[in-house]
Amino acid sequence: MRIGQILAAGALICAAGTAQAQQVAVRSGEHDGFSRLVFMLPPGTDWQLSEGVGALTLRTPGESFGYDTAEVFRLIPRTRITGVAPQAEGLRIATAPGTVHEAFQLASGAVVLDILDAPALPMPASGPRAATSTPLRLDHLETYWRNRAVPAPAGAEPTGAGDLRPGFAPPDPRVREAETELLAQLSRAASQGVISAFVAPKAEAPAPLPPGAAPPEGAAPHLAIESQTVFDRDMLGNGPAPQLLANGLRCLQDRLFAVESWVSDAPAGVQIATARQGLVGEFDRPDTAAVERLAHTYLGLGFGTEARATLRGFGLGTPSAGAIAYVAAVLDDLPVPASPISRMAACDGKVALWALLGRDDAEGEAPNLAAVRRSFSALPLPIRKIVGPELVRRLLALGADSDAREIGSMLARGVAPGDPALGLIDARIDIARGEPAQAEPVLAGMIDRNSADAAQALVLLIDTRIARGEPVDAANVELATSLARELRGSPEGARLLRAQILGEGSVGRFSEAFAALDAWPAQDTPTLRQETRRSLWELLAKVPDDPLFLGQLLARQDQVPEDLPNLVRLRMADRLTAAGLTGPVRDLLGGPLGRTPDGRVALAAAAIAERDGPAALSYLDTLDGSRATALKARAHALLNEHAIAQAVFATAGDLPNATAEAWRGGDWSFVAANGSEAEKALVRLYDLTAEEPTAPPPSPADGVAGFKDLIARSQAEREALTRLLADFPTP
Repeated sequence: MRIGQILAAGALICAAGTAQAQQVAVRSGEHDGFSRLVFMLPPGTDWQLSEGVGALTLRTPGESFGYDTAEVFRLIPRTRITGVAPQAEGLRIATAPGTVHEAFQLASGAVVLDILDAPALPMPASGPRAATSTPLRLDHLETYWRNRAVPAPAGAEPTGAGDLRPGFAPPDPRVREAETELLAQLSRAASQGVISAFVAPKAEAPAPLPPGAAPPEGAAPHLAIESQTVFDRDMLGNGPAPQLLANGLRCLQDRLFAVESWVSDAPAGVQIATARQGLVGEFDRPDTAAVERLAHTYLGLGFGTEARATLRGFGLGTPSAGAIAYVAAVLDDLPVPASPISRMAACDGKVALWALLGRDDAEGEAPNLAAVRRSFSALPLPIRKIVGPELVRRLLALGADSDAREIGSMLARGVAPGDPALGLIDARIDIARGEPAQAEPVLAGMIDRNSADAAQALVLLIDTRIARGEPVDAANVELATSLARELRGSPEGARLLRAQILGEGSVGRFSEAFAALDAWPAQDTPTLRQETRRSLWELLAKVPDDPLFLGQLLARQDQVPEDLPNLVRLRMADRLTAAGLTGPVRDLLGGPLGRTPDGRVALAAAAIAERDGPAALSYLDTLDGSRATALKARAHALLNEHAIAQAVFATAGDLPNATAEAWRGGDWSFVAANGSEAEKALVRLYDLTAEEPTAPPPSPADGVAGFKDLIARSQAEREALTRLLADFPTP
């Protein structure tokens, strides 16, 4: 048998951290009957605790640590622990007379030392016992006893007239020895990670028994110990001990989600009528068991609204009520009530399925997919058809394609071919596999037949078209508009409204789309509303029609969502800069984005468009990259620093712009080497690279020969200039 979990009542088990810079923190805590010190040693550290006169010494062989004891006596008095001081051989803990100690190590490496008031135990009549292989120095039983107070011996007089405590016989010393040794071994097992230890919730003390009354049957829960065999552990979560998750939650029992056991093969009306019997008992008080049975019947039939109404009508406050309300909300596709159930997707029981279905998509704990599949396969077929499509969507969003296909296969085995629920699942799987062309005819057929899942099919079809960058036809947009109005106020109506808005945007009808978005109530599914706003602005940023883009943006530049992705903001900023509208660029790139390299480059481009060279250079300082380099060169050109601009362009390999700056700066040698043929011809014609002054051009004073030379030179210049002008198109 393997012990699964140990509760240490009244004890604070501190989470150990990693020792940093060889400094070990010493934490303290005061409890009823004992004081505690916790030494936050690194995992795997060997330790020894030796006992001297009035003191204990903690040593770590082979390791040298410093101990931070500054805060030790802030939380505990100097009654049991009188001093804590580091010494060369370790850490010395001075203890008061009349105390005993207990120490153990947690799996994290932390060493826990408890200094307890020494119990007044009766001495055994037999002689001293031979030493065992595990020396025991103290009585460990008090560590795990919920109440550390030692029972009064038999015959003890009550302390007051109203004291009804019964007398207790002294415990058999052999029983005490057995308990002590057992708990010592459990402490050792906990330190080795074989079993788990955790803090037990503080239970209220039971009411005192009247004189002569017999105690209730069964063992009293005075020991904070729970056990679980390896067989129970491996039986799919059906063991007696609930599973403990890494987030600190305990998984709920399967019986709270056993939907398959809440209904029978009888007609629904018969089942409901049977469940409604005996709801009210004597004095018109509701029978909680009967009310639970009725709510469970409704859930098993898929009637979430009726189950919630049953809870409200009878004010059911049993432990099952929270699970009932949660499952009802999931079945009706409503926001689930605030519940820890949504954080139990990692459990190995039925709760994993409902936690995955009800949690927010943003919650990131990895679900137990095997438990989800098992729980789904056990559901009645009507419930499978309700939750199957949504479960497949969530599994595909997690990247669990094979599990999604398996869920689809489970549903297919129980429904007729062509069932709308199965068609919706197949379409989702096709889309996830990158084959939307196969899914669209199936979805279109479901919409045309006005099947039960037509609204979901319409939403999925429009989402698919939007994701592919294709326009949504007017008929589907109109249908989404009418269905959204019909289902207003429901989650499905909100998704249809989103499909309508994005469908309008896909064909450039942004005025209508933004008007529908503005009419969306802020309190109605705010998360989906915000996501729709962001998606609509992303569609606007992709519109190729500049007048449409600029008109819509400038009309709503104060409504740009704060969570709009940075890439979308940068794309919009570049389009504004290219259009010469640099004013809104700073608003788009404000905040942290404007301090990123991409944001600074976009701001520099806007500054250059405003012919502000110094501002552009301030944005580009320390930045590299081809675009940043080109913008730096253009900024220097704006400052008439043509030689610098030429060098920057040449370094970047941009010879045409480097030549243009060389032309402006008069670097004719660079133009002669890298310019166009027309530019080179003009340089040669005027001999601009000559180091000595050139001869004066021909003049009429030279006679007829001079006239002929002047005419020839003029003709050559005209041809060179004509070729040069041909390289620069007329604006």
